[in-house]
Amino acid sequence: MTMRDAGADKRNSTICRGCGAAIRADARFCTVCGLAVPPAPPTPVAACARCGSAGKPDDLFCTTCGAPLAPAPAMPTAPAPIVAMSPTLSVPSGPAILPSRPGTDQEDSAGSVGVPPVPMAPALPHNAPAPLPDRARALLPAAPAPTALAPRAAANIGGPASSAAPVHAYRPRRRRLGTGRRVTLAAGAAVLALILGIGGVFAAPWVFASGFHSAAFLPSDTYLYATVTLRPGLFQLKDAASIVYDFTSQPGFAAALRATGSDATNGGDVNVQGDILPLLDGEVSFAAYGPVTAPHAALLVHSNNPDKLLSLLTQTLRMVPAQSYRGATIESGGSANGIAGVTGAAFRGWVALSLGTAGSGVTDAESIVDRIAGGSADSLASSDRYRQVVDRLPDSKLGFVYADSGASLPALLSGVSSVMLPETRRYLELLSGRAAVAFSAASDGVRLSWESIPDNLPPAPSYAAPEDTRAAFRLLPSDTLAAVSVPDAAALASSFNDAINTAINSAFYGLNLVHVDTGFGAWLGGALALGIDRGSLQAGSAYGGTSGSPDIALVTKVRDTTAAQNTISSFDPFINPRQESYSGYTLCEAPGAPAAYQTGAADAAYGLVDNHFYAVYGQVNHVLDARNNGGLESNPRYQAVQGDLSARSLAVFVDLEGIRQLAENLTPPAARASYDLKVQPFLAPLRALAGGLRTDADGSAHGALVLTVGK
Repeated sequence: MTMRDAGADKRNSTICRGCGAAIRADARFCTVCGLAVPPAPPTPVAACARCGSAGKPDDLFCTTCGAPLAPAPAMPTAPAPIVAMSPTLSVPSGPAILPSRPGTDQEDSAGSVGVPPVPMAPALPHNAPAPLPDRARALLPAAPAPTALAPRAAANIGGPASSAAPVHAYRPRRRRLGTGRRVTLAAGAAVLALILGIGGVFAAPWVFASGFHSAAFLPSDTYLYATVTLRPGLFQLKDAASIVYDFTSQPGFAAALRATGSDATNGGDVNVQGDILPLLDGEVSFAAYGPVTAPHAALLVHSNNPDKLLSLLTQTLRMVPAQSYRGATIESGGSANGIAGVTGAAFRGWVALSLGTAGSGVTDAESIVDRIAGGSADSLASSDRYRQVVDRLPDSKLGFVYADSGASLPALLSGVSSVMLPETRRYLELLSGRAAVAFSAASDGVRLSWESIPDNLPPAPSYAAPEDTRAAFRLLPSDTLAAVSVPDAAALASSFNDAINTAINSAFYGLNLVHVDTGFGAWLGGALALGIDRGSLQAGSAYGGTSGSPDIALVTKVRDTTAAQNTISSFDPFINPRQESYSGYTLCEAPGAPAAYQTGAADAAYGLVDNHFYAVYGQVNHVLDARNNGGLESNPRYQAVQGDLSARSLAVFVDLEGIRQLAENLTPPAARASYDLKVQPFLAPLRALAGGLRTDADGSAHGALVLTVGK
């Protein structure tokens, strides 16, 4: 809008004398309060003193000759009441006049309107003078402050008590809930909370896992314990169902299942799938405990009908009733046709099968019943060694495996101590500790989590220069079938030196007469990767056999190329290599292969390529070309699991789909039909296996492994 347009709007509007609102100049009534508006007085015209042309009142110069114009004479005006501009309206003295409805002569009464009447200023005659200008109005004395009306007096504005009093805006009264309605709402909320609480109690086993409880029924000296739940939580159940669907939706899966005889019985009258499996509704566990040289074993199963399950097992294992202990049914396989040492017990939803030496089965079963009945401080669940490692596993899981070599390894080593050298024994004792592996269902497959705690602090490596393991994987070919990478090749070389020295000095009865240092740790400086790909492998005849060989490649980062070249050259007198060019790089080729295979399908070459050391057997050009074509990162199965590999840990990658495709290509046609019917539907969903293992300074290890599946 231009300034001239804004000025035009001001000239075409006037001020309501009742409420002070701006209204159009030609309006007959105020659009805010409804007060009648008198006609505007004639507009004074300014005449040009030079040429006599008429101009507009706000023109400063004549539009005809350009001469300055004198201000037009103002029309005589009378003082007008001043309206206080505040949240309340001041009411002039005198009777209130309501505006007439447009088009009618009948006025609205206060009782015909749903809100209290608003007092209006008295209407002015049509010949009333125009209002005073702002500068003249500012010279008038201030109007007296309005006085507030009582609430009841405000309803009768216009009477004697309503003189010059403000009118407050009407506010509707807030409606409050009655006592009865509040009680009804509170009762409804209580009933809803009760329903949700009861529903949560019944739904908790399905939303949350049934848990793992069998460790509380086993002795504390248990050194091997594996458990799985058949009633996982809702989220685990959803992911597990997705994994099962990836298998069952494969073409030919049902036929493969029938072909493998999954519905067959065990040779007796008991059908495993039809009779045994419906009775399993919770945890299934296996444990080994007792002396390592004469171990005891136990199988614990939670059942919805333990007596019936024990009866079926009794029929299968040909056990006979032995006795009743604390209300539990004890059955033993001590008959001539039974299995000696097997004892079964059914108690409080659990079925326990114990296997021990002659006469120990019943004792072991009774001990399990005692722990189920009242618990025991001498149990695996109360063992600190067990809890310290198992508590590190994720909460959401289908099951886990626990192993403790702290008691079993010394017992095994003591049996061969007379023929074992002290240095070898000390090296093996580093393996003593506790480990646990949990497996859980995920949206993309099965995940395994590893936790371990050593009993002895491992020695620190002589060299250390860690790097991201994925950096070494990038240098392997995209068709790599399996690969392993370590973050610190220098530390690996240091451990390799220690192992060599231990083995050599063991031959001299631990006298430490020889110390070998390969020197690799001094110039290695990063991650190392070892991979294998298909290479030149291909099927042989129609009846089997293969030709060609796979490619095996080792690549590692070098931090000192001069020292590395000196070490490589030191092997020349023993190897006598040839200098060959591969993909623009000169490497040392080991002799021995026929001339027809040199720089061909199965070469053995090693050397420096920029700041990396390569050692390759197979198609050397194929391995080196990976540096420029994306390497393993261009493999879609590796891309899917790359995020599961830790940057500073031992890393493993296995292309299961690639291995399956290679096996199918190498399978002779004569055996392909049987493979497609019985094996291929079970392997088709498998995609890749990948993970890593990270070790802390105290020797504790943390690992994760993922098995990806898909339709």
